[in-house]
Amino acid sequence: MFGVLKMINTLTYQSIHKGSQHSASHRRGHMTKQVRIYSLRLAAVAVVFVILFLGFAIMQSHASGTHVEPAGPGEGIYMVSTGDTLWEIANVVEPGGKDRRKVVYDIKVRNGLESSSVKSGQTLIIPETYSHSFIDQVD
Repeated sequence: MFGVLKMINTLTYQSIHKGSQHSASHRRGHMTKQVRIYSLRLAAVAVVFVILFLGFAIMQSHASGTHVEPAGPGEGIYMVSTGDTLWEIANVVEPGGKDRRKVVYDIKVRNGLESSSVKSGQTLIIPETYSHSFIDQVD
């Protein structure tokens, strides 16, 4: 009787032990697969981040308005006085019926301005489109 129990216990122990080894290796394989998938996703996110970062860096470097070309023939030059605003300057250089927002925008673009603020003593280049009615033209 003890021999039969011992044999059952040994067989049961071995089958349980082998089963747990199989499950552990299966679990390790499953975990390894999960880690690989997680690593691939992390790498994909990193690649997308780098591409976006470089894209924005390139866009910003080409969009900087630090260098303004000198006034060309037919363009006007306006010296900003105390209290002048771009809106008032737009009224001076284009007294006609054009949309003032367009005139202000064109002056900002031509002078590389990032905001609508101007300072007394600042020199603005007036685009050729508006300088026909303006006195100080560059020849």
